[in-house]
Amino acid sequence: MRLQQALSPFVLSVFLAASASSALVLENGCQLLAANHAGIDYSYCVRFFQADKGSATADMRGLAAIAVSNIRETAANNTKRIAALRSSARMDDEKLQECLGICSGLYEYVVGFLNEDARGVGLGEAESSTPRPPALPDVAR
Repeated sequence: MRLQQALSPFVLSVFLAASASSALVLENGCQLLAANHAGIDYSYCVRFFQADKGSATADMRGLAAIAVSNIRETAANNTKRIAALRSSARMDDEKLQECLGICSGLYEYVVGFLNEDARGVGLGEAESSTPRPPALPDVAR
């Protein structure tokens, strides 16, 4: 019993240190992203990751896995929404069908790369072995 009482503060301090270091990983990661990408706001980055319970104990690889998973899920949902729009849109509106077709193709393309990135993160690879997609074309007309 005394050993358990003696170890309890130690275990608690290790747990608190691990939690603090995970919070530091999240803060440092978001600071780095915000500093290197003008379109990423630090506060948004922190909220994005804190919405996932796994971020509380994640290292950088874990944060990368969370990001890829969340973005992939959003892109897949958008692909489904575009498909629903395509099926409900007037078939004689060629311009609308063309635009929705382009959007669908781009989302499917990106989801494919996100699937590859998810495998890479899971395997501990720094980068996907698949070449990055080219810059998206300007499809506005």
